[in-house]
Amino acid sequence: MSKQMLTEAEWSLNVGSQAFPVSFLHEYAVGLLWDRLHGRGPVTVTMIDGNQSGDLMQGVDRVVIPDAMQPIGGCIPDLALLDANLRPVRVIEVIVTSPPTDEKMEKLERLKERGVEVVLVPVRGEVEVKALVGEQSNVESPNWGPYAPRTQRRADGTVHELIHALTQCSPDTRRQLVRILNELESLDSLYPLSAINPKKTAVVRQANTD
Repeated sequence: MSKQMLTEAEWSLNVGSQAFPVSFLHEYAVGLLWDRLHGRGPVTVTMIDGNQSGDLMQGVDRVVIPDAMQPIGGCIPDLALLDANLRPVRVIEVIVTSPPTDEKMEKLERLKERGVEVVLVPVRGEVEVKALVGEQSNVESPNWGPYAPRTQRRADGTVHELIHALTQCSPDTRRQLVRILNELESLDSLYPLSAINPKKTAVVRQANTD
C-alpha cells in the first residue's frame, strides 16, 4: 500500500472563504485537470458512472475556469472547454463529496439540452487523485517549472537510465536511495501543478498551513 501524502483533514482544508468554502482536494483536482487539458495528445478521464470519457480536447480551442463574472449559460462549472468561436463544447464538474446541488444540476441539464457535453469526474480522495494523474503518463504535459520541454525530456531520459541502474545495483545502495527519496515524497513533488496553473495559489496556501 502506498504512503498517504496528506491526511483527510488536510485534503478537506477550506481554501476558499467562510461564505464560499471549497476544499483543497477539489481545487487540486481541478488544477490537475487544467494541466492535463493544456498538455499534448488526447485527454480522457474516468467519469462518475465508471465509464471512460472520449477525448476531452476534441473540438476544443481554449480551456477556462469560469467564475461569477463569466458564467457558462448561467452556470459556473469547474472547467469550460471552448471552441475557436469561444462557444462551449463541454464543461467539467469535479465531484469531491457529493453530486452538484439540484439547482446546479438543473443548470447543467439545460447546458446539455443546448448541445454542451457535461462531464462529471469523481475525485473523492487521494486514490482518485493519483489515478487522475496516472492516466496522463503517456501525455506530454505543460512545463512545471522554469525549464523548456526539451530540457525536461533530457532529464526524463537521465531518470530512465537511473531506473535501469536501480535494477542492477546492490540492495544496500538501493536502500540508501530510498532513504533520500522518502524525504522528497510530497504532494507538490510527485504530483505538481504547473507554474502557470490558476490553482497553484491553493497549493501554496495549503503548504503554508502545514
